[in-house]
Amino acid sequence: MKKFKNFIKNKYFIFTSLGLILGALFFGFSLLWSMRFDLIGFIDALTLATLLLFALTWFLYVANHGLFDLVIYGTQQFFRGLAGKRMPMSFFEYTTSKRKTPKNILISFTIAGGVYALALIILFLIYIL
Repeated sequence: MKKFKNFIKNKYFIFTSLGLILGALFFGFSLLWSMRFDLIGFIDALTLATLLLFALTWFLYVANHGLFDLVIYGTQQFFRGLAGKRMPMSFFEYTTSKRKTPKNILISFTIAGGVYALALIILFLIYIL
């Protein structure tokens, strides 16, 4: 029982479960939006859910390495300038003090996307054969 509690408290399990729930929401909303409940509709919804999960993971990974830092900082500085305020820190301070997304979140969302991709491949093989 103690091993099960430790497994549930594991961050990989928590974030993978969150990714699977998020993918299920993407799948459900896509299915309801298309209003097509045959095999093709399920394949389309599962494709969209898989792509959105991988896109979210890729977006977090790219943002983690600072690709959007200049755009975000510049936008904040522009709107603060319109309000007559100054930025509390320089761009260098902003980039060095920014929190990074933990690696276990990226790995967990990739695993969740892989689960959806595996289900998509199985459904697509059923459709072809």
